[in-house]
Amino acid sequence: MSALLLLQVEAASPDGVVQGGWDYVVAAYAISAAVFFFYAVTVVVRLRRAKDVQ
Repeated sequence: MSALLLLQVEAASPDGVVQGGWDYVVAAYAISAAVFFFYAVTVVVRLRRAKDVQ
């Protein structure tokens, strides 16, 4: 019985290579780009407001 369990564990062990993960990579880059874009917009708005106050 333990030999059968060992075979099942070996068959289920990953080989270290992710298959088909590009959707997650593209999504992560898209989210990061959106965050950086909105941050840049807020920085520009704050700088323009600071110049108007002076």
